[in-house]
Amino acid sequence: MQAIGLWMSGNKVDPDTILSPNYVNNLDSATTTSAAPQKRDLQEFKAEVAKFHNAFKDVKTINTMQVAEGDLVSTHVTVSAQHVGSFMGEPPTNKTITWDSVEFVRIKDGKIVEAWVTWDKYGFLKQLGLLK
Repeated sequence: MQAIGLWMSGNKVDPDTILSPNYVNNLDSATTTSAAPQKRDLQEFKAEVAKFHNAFKDVKTINTMQVAEGDLVSTHVTVSAQHVGSFMGEPPTNKTITWDSVEFVRIKDGKIVEAWVTWDKYGFLKQLGLLK
């Protein structure tokens, strides 16, 4: 799924070609310790992805499962990335970490209009040494 590709290193996907101008992302933030899901519009989501790319490189995803029904698509991925930049105030560790994520997206007129994402934030933060 191209939406997952937005997070990958060397991403060549233009978000405006796959995301609706009215896009809403429901994601527990990848750049804060908040556990509560936050709604982001298209511009806020693009900023979140940019922050992530400033801190991580060699981002790779493996799609392990995908199911579609009606206007909804669900994708399970395993992600790996190397921590190379400051993240949540912590200096780079140069560690490669791995985590799982599940995303549901709703599609209208060929573009993603809304996404709901849950991921292993605990494992992600623990691997970075941000949780003791």
